[in-house]
Amino acid sequence: MTKHFGFTLAEVLITLAIIGVVAALTLPALLNSTRGAELKTGFKKEFAALASVPKLSYAHDGTDFSNWDQKATADQLEDNFDVVKRVDDEKDLGLATGEKYGEADLNGAIYLVLNDGAILIVPTGFGPCSYTKTTSDVTLTGDGTDCKLYIDANGVKGPNKIIDETTNTITDIYPVLAGGMMIRPGNAAAQAVFENQKVLSKGESTYDATKIEFAKIAP
Repeated sequence: MTKHFGFTLAEVLITLAIIGVVAALTLPALLNSTRGAELKTGFKKEFAALASVPKLSYAHDGTDFSNWDQKATADQLEDNFDVVKRVDDEKDLGLATGEKYGEADLNGAIYLVLNDGAILIVPTGFGPCSYTKTTSDVTLTGDGTDCKLYIDANGVKGPNKIIDETTNTITDIYPVLAGGMMIRPGNAAAQAVFENQKVLSKGESTYDATKIEFAKIAP
């Protein structure tokens, strides 16, 4: 007599149940990791493109962030990026009913929606801004308040939160300091993302020791 070996129905069901439990435990972490990597990559991509804008403009007509106020900065970015929509009120970004975009720092901003879905944000009161090298340590938080632009790596999709030093959660809006022909990440957490480090806890870091200080130029 030939014997046939195999699994019983009960064994198959138990195995599938175990696989389901393992997947339920690991899949959210995997998705979060993938999403976080996408947002960081998007930030670096737009940052690199943004860095070229003042240099190209200076070569063309001798102007850079030290000459541009909020509107002029938005105009320059619009000329240099693939902008599909320019919005002066966050209500026109196409948010779902009752949904709010961004945070208080972004009130009155000009939003440039890019073809790839990212948004460049020029806050009210921005610029003109210059930069100087200094021998003193420059702390990240609060430095160059009127010289900050923002890059939203995934546009109107959530969480629409500005990255900071106090959180390890996924965020999609990154501050960038801009002045003259120079830009740099706008706080310690954005700096960490840019350098592929872990998100820093509050108090762990000051601006890297290149010590560049951004300041708004008085009219």
